[in-house]
Amino acid sequence: MVSNRNTFRTSFFILVFVLLIMAVKPVYGTGNIPLHPGPSNSDAIEFALTGEATGWLKVGNRIFRTESNGAEWREVTPLMNQDESLVDVYFSDSNRAYALILTETGEELRLDLLQTIDSGSSWQAKPVIFSDSTHGLQDLPFGNAFLQ
Repeated sequence: MVSNRNTFRTSFFILVFVLLIMAVKPVYGTGNIPLHPGPSNSDAIEFALTGEATGWLKVGNRIFRTESNGAEWREVTPLMNQDESLVDVYFSDSNRAYALILTETGEELRLDLLQTIDSGSSWQAKPVIFSDSTHGLQDLPFGNAFLQ
C-alpha cells in the first residue's frame, strides 16, 4: 500500500515537472524552425482542435496546421503582400478555415474573406463589399473585425 502511494506520488511529481518544462520550452514546427510571428496587428494566439489528431494555430500573421496531434506543424498562411495583414481567422473543421485580410495602402482600404477547403493548401479570396451608404471606409473599425 505504501509502495503504491509512493509510486503514485513520484509519478505525479514527474508529470508536473514535465508539464512545467513544456510550458517554458519554445514551440517548434516541422524542421525545428522556431515560430516567430511576423508583423501583425495582433499577436494573439488562436488555436482549434478539429479532429482526433488535427488542429489549427494562428500566431500573429501566420497560420499553421497539424495532422500529428501537435508533433509537427505545417505553415498554411495565405500569400499576403506587405500592405496586407491577417485580422482574424475561423477554423471550421479539419479541412475548412476562413481568414479576414485587411489591405491598407495610401489609396486603398480593402477587406477580403479568404476560404480554404483543402486544409490550407490553397485559399480563395472574395472581397467584402460594403453598401454605397458607407461614407469614408477609413472610419470603419477593421481592427475590431472578427469571424464567427
